[in-house]
Amino acid sequence: MKRVFRPLLVMHPEPAFRERVRQACGNDYQFHALADWEELLDAVRDSPPAALLIVYPYDTPVGGFGYGVNGRGRNTPLAPALRGLLAQYPSTSVLAAMEVTPDRFDDLRTLGKWGVVQVISLDHDDTPYAISQRLRSARGRPLRALLEQVLPPETPGRARAIVEAATDVV
Repeated sequence: MKRVFRPLLVMHPEPAFRERVRQACGNDYQFHALADWEELLDAVRDSPPAALLIVYPYDTPVGGFGYGVNGRGRNTPLAPALRGLLAQYPSTSVLAAMEVTPDRFDDLRTLGKWGVVQVISLDHDDTPYAISQRLRSARGRPLRALLEQVLPPETPGRARAIVEAATDVV
């Protein structure tokens, strides 16, 4: 049986974090590091529906990635490009990798509303093992949510179980 690899598209400014993500891929994912939102959007267009994305959810400072005086995006708005990507591809599993602090509560809530399925907290749960756990739990989540919206309430439990099993495979 031919092994199918799931693309993992990563757009994040920290080289050390990208390396931990690459280690977390193991044999289950094809790791692709991308430089900016435009390159990421092109890669999503060319990827199968099973692709996973890990993104830095904030606008890139002028001059490319680099934290500058803000440090890890503090006081930086969420990227409108992320909102557009999630609106255009609602069934794509997107994980945000960011520093989670009390002043980011509104950002976390907004990311959830937009459709981000997981948050990787930098300096907390960004080990290769923790990242692999996040990736595993993110697979098929948007598809599962979309199917829940369209399945009629009278759908039997066994049929729902089959649909849930199918989304786990995707």
